[in-house]
Amino acid sequence: MMEARRPAISVVIPTFNAARTLRRALDSVLVQRGVDCEVLVIDGASTDGTARIASEYGTKIRWQSAPDAGIYDAMNRGIRLAAGTWLYFMGADDVLADDEALCRMMAAAAPQTEMLCGVVRNHGSRHRLVPEVVVCSFGRGLYWRNTLHQQGTFYRKELFAEMNFDTTLKVLGDYDFHLRLLARGCRYRFVNTVVAVCEARGTSKDFRRALYAEELRIKRRRLPWPVYIVNIPWVWIKYLMKRGLPERPKPQHQSA
Repeated sequence: MMEARRPAISVVIPTFNAARTLRRALDSVLVQRGVDCEVLVIDGASTDGTARIASEYGTKIRWQSAPDAGIYDAMNRGIRLAAGTWLYFMGADDVLADDEALCRMMAAAAPQTEMLCGVVRNHGSRHRLVPEVVVCSFGRGLYWRNTLHQQGTFYRKELFAEMNFDTTLKVLGDYDFHLRLLARGCRYRFVNTVVAVCEARGTSKDFRRALYAEELRIKRRRLPWPVYIVNIPWVWIKYLMKRGLPERPKPQHQSA
């Protein structure tokens, strides 16, 4: 009996009450050309019809809906189910940039490459310190901030045989994971292409005190001690700056 071919990439979409945006996200993946991919929707027992929408796609996607312990628990569940060589985690309110976005990223993967990172466009941000374009990078810049955007980053599945996302973290579990990859010496490649267009109104863009407390908690565990000490005032300066700056003005639409 012939063994089923392993897809090149598994796109994992964690959801919770995402009925308003899920179709758009799924459709942007299902039109991808030039790459063999599977789509996994991991839903946290939504009550708004998210599971019903996922079911309408039939065999085009795989999905499950059950209570979970948050987004990183859902992502870990997706990892366990995924059959792809590569993993990509996508927000239910995000879309891929065009119908060849995945193909361009996969074409850049060499046999020794363990992580790929590209470019992401943020949509809808009202905060002046949230950039409209994020160019991902991987290096010691991570000591100061998460320089990898989740929707611009692709991981070889073998990386998750060693570690998973920390489910005790609520917002910055991907940052924690990236710092562990940095310490491990993960082999990466930057691809200068826009991967996705992302809504910039998520929890990580809500600059509450708890977000920065979680950042310091991660840095205390993962950074060299002298770097962590310097980060304490740096993190709280970031918090005060982002809380203090006014929002961008709403765009003015000219009348015809």
